[in-house]
Amino acid sequence: MKKLLVSFMVLAAMMMSVAAMAQEPVADVTTDKELTASQAAVEVKEQTLCPISGNEINKEIFVDFEGKRIFLAAEEAKAKFLEDPAMYVTKMVAEGITLADVPAPVTEDVKEGVTDAVKEEAKEAIGEAKEEMKEEPKEEIQKGAAKSGC
Repeated sequence: MKKLLVSFMVLAAMMMSVAAMAQEPVADVTTDKELTASQAAVEVKEQTLCPISGNEINKEIFVDFEGKRIFLAAEEAKAKFLEDPAMYVTKMVAEGITLADVPAPVTEDVKEGVTDAVKEEAKEAIGEAKEEMKEEPKEEIQKGAAKSGC
């Protein structure tokens, strides 16, 4: 039930952001300038404080919960967070904090695929460079021969 509530709140926040971006430009009362939809949208407030201790977060210490990454200040905070993660996430979302998405895992297949693609591109670039090097001397010889009248 708690997971469903958290998911609903995150979805509602995302829908409000999309709706705000779709509105017509809004007049800025302080400067009488028009704001673009992205400027009028809700400001992104990144997580800077640990939901357990209130101290500054350490980006190396985190818990992934329902596709979101929650940063903590210390390893000891993990156990406390895991006692009721939905409560902490709900509180953070209610405070307007935009939680980071869990990055997609990089599998060995992806690593190998990237490595193979990079190797293939390098081979092609080397082959093209070799061809250019072969052509340049021929062109220089032909230019020299034309100048000398041969």
